[in-house]
Amino acid sequence: FPSHDTNHDSIENFLDGYTKHIPGTDHKLNFIAKGWKDHNDYNQLLKIAKKYNARVIDHSDLGFCWGAYFYAIKNLQSNWVCLLNSHAIPQADNWLSKLLESAQTCSGISGATGSWESLREKQNCEHAKQNYLKYLAQIIFRHIKYANFPRFPNPHLRSTGLLIKRSILLSFAKKRKSPRNKFEAHILESGFQGLSRFAMSQDCILNITGKDGISYKTYDWIKSNTFRTLNQENLLIADIVTGK
Repeated sequence: FPSHDTNHDSIENFLDGYTKHIPGTDHKLNFIAKGWKDHNDYNQLLKIAKKYNARVIDHSDLGFCWGAYFYAIKNLQSNWVCLLNSHAIPQADNWLSKLLESAQTCSGISGATGSWESLREKQNCEHAKQNYLKYLAQIIFRHIKYANFPRFPNPHLRSTGLLIKRSILLSFAKKRKSPRNKFEAHILESGFQGLSRFAMSQDCILNITGKDGISYKTYDWIKSNTFRTLNQENLLIADIVTGK
């Protein structure tokens, strides 16, 4: 669940997709409630959780999604966990079973979306109306700041909809700190110290699972018709960035 102060439409959108599309495998639904406990409508949240036979895990509104994941993983006992951020919406029946089957095949991880983008390449220096020394200083500064990110192509699974073996995520959480800002959250998402790179070091294969149930290896992501490819009709789990 999002922080208490954000738009709660995302809650209804997720539950609508969750109700409309069967997960396809036995599971336990957990709501990570960021900053809800001290608000008046917390009891309403508990009622919603009860309706869906879900457990509420209370957490402070700090650390972005990663901080919530790191906290929650210590309180879960299942062998596999599916990470869904506040804006995730299942798009097809058996979405969870498809992710699970792919993750089991790929040695421990599978995502609904992935990207080759690098934050390093996105940060271009301003060329216009700058003297050479200022331009050079800006290049050096950005080179140092974004050294935490591989250059393009930088294949990584997006944490919007991700299924992973609990032991892998727990090991990752033990080696990382909860992010203090958005930049540190980006590092955990797509940096050298990010989850995808860590998973690969544990002999995992980074596969995207489409609505069609097919697992796409990194070199086939462009053919997956998921995140930013073609018309995204094969999205298994949509989110605010995909626009579905």
